Amino acid sequence: MLINRPLVTVFSVFVSLFLTSSYIYALDTDNSSKPAISENEMSLLYLKVVNLEAEGKYEEAIKILDEMLAVEENATFYEKYIYMLIYSNDIEKSLATSLKANKLYPDDIIFIKFLAQIYEFKEDYAKSVKYLDALIQKSDTNIDYVFIKASILVKMGQKTTALKEFNKLINMGNSKSEYYVNRGNLHQDMGNIKLAIDDYRSAVDIDRNMLALLRLSDIYLKENNKEESKKYLEMIVGSNETMVLPEIKLGEIYLEDKDYQKAIELYQNFAKKMEGKDKVSVLKYLGNIQVSMGDYDNASITFEEILMLAPEDTLNYYSAGYLNELAEKNDKALAIYNDALKLQPNFASIIKRVSVIYLLDNKSDKSIEVLANIDEIERDVDYYRLLAESYLQEDESKQAVIILNEGLKSNPTSDEIFYSLAIAYDKLDKREDSIVNIKKANELSPNNPIYQNFLGYMYVLNEINLDEAIKLITSALDKDPDNAAYLDSLGWAYFMKKKYKKAYSYIERAAELAPDEKEIVDHLEEIKKKLKIK
Repeated sequence: MLINRPLVTVFSVFVSLFLTSSYIYALDTDNSSKPAISENEMSLLYLKVVNLEAEGKYEEAIKILDEMLAVEENATFYEKYIYMLIYSNDIEKSLATSLKANKLYPDDIIFIKFLAQIYEFKEDYAKSVKYLDALIQKSDTNIDYVFIKASILVKMGQKTTALKEFNKLINMGNSKSEYYVNRGNLHQDMGNIKLAIDDYRSAVDIDRNMLALLRLSDIYLKENNKEESKKYLEMIVGSNETMVLPEIKLGEIYLEDKDYQKAIELYQNFAKKMEGKDKVSVLKYLGNIQVSMGDYDNASITFEEILMLAPEDTLNYYSAGYLNELAEKNDKALAIYNDALKLQPNFASIIKRVSVIYLLDNKSDKSIEVLANIDEIERDVDYYRLLAESYLQEDESKQAVIILNEGLKSNPTSDEIFYSLAIAYDKLDKREDSIVNIKKANELSPNNPIYQNFLGYMYVLNEINLDEAIKLITSALDKDPDNAAYLDSLGWAYFMKKKYKKAYSYIERAAELAPDEKEIVDHLEEIKKKLKIK
């Protein structure tokens, strides 16, 4: 660095080398041709320069130093002058001045340092190395110059030469972890992974160097050695550093290993370190893990926290509300949805969730009322089905049929609407119309077990196509073998074919799964009578 200022941060490696300037200067006794300024005045001017530097007024400081140098060509003045030029980002003039000062004071290493770093900044690496070699010769005990030279050689692409410098550096003793990391990087670039690992491990042993830990975790992850990678990632995460990528990588490894509890703990701790949008992102990741585990209760709590952090995002209301539904906390879900509707009264997705909750509570009138707030352009299949279900709950099956047929106009290939129509017609005791519609649903979605069972059972109730009914219901049962309704349907189909023992085996199983289902219990009693079972 040329000192720790925003415009010269590229020179940061030099910070400890450049704190050698002195405010003491020696007046040249032979100054008869230069303007006369007393020693006291010169001291006051220099003090003014120092104050201007502290205030960041570098241009004013440069003007004063120009006057001082016109009187006195002094090494201390030149040093301060070059600093001011660098702070004001005048790199070309700082270079010219450094070259001049180096000629005037060839044994003063400060100007050699300036030249080494300025040439590095200008990416004239060969000249930078030239002056670094001079520094190394004049100060053979300062190994930092060797480190800087080795780093520049890497930039020049001279990896083999740079490696020799790093070897020399490390063999000089008092090695810092960054020396091993940089040599490890070289080994890794040159394909010597084992040597790179050794160097990174040495860096970790010295002071748990973060970059070394990252390199090790990456190497082992690429080698699919998750255990070793996890070990180093855990060391990073266990530090006080807030590093996003390692935490994410470690979390992914935990998830791959199905170690969900560790993943959850990791992201919970990670979230505590974050703020604002970053915290929201981490919490969403955490919530999704909880959802994948089926832990809807904690997932709902996580998304409620997200909602508090980002209340302007209405999608967060949907997520928090829906997860409360999954956690069987419908009252809380409804409260969250209503808060969202205060912000966006026509939010269709949330209105439909509110309708579902009202229907579950047998509040069909409220469901109809809230659905009316959905804009016509957003009235999709779900809208028509929910509205029809609301009227079915009101025992207005004819109105439900009208609504569903209206929905078919804009959704002519919706198997779901045909299914809902089949239900509505069944409630109207119009079984032929019910069969027509469930057949259309089944044609549009031939592998849907719900449709297969419904169609099959309608055949059974009408005592038609019993073989086809058995085939359809068997196919549904293959997809969901513990579904009590499907077992009952198949059993009743065999009952209709007078295969009572076979019927009994299915319906007995259905009754075990759903002992409170009246229709199944009634069917079981009928079969028992036929088989004379008490």
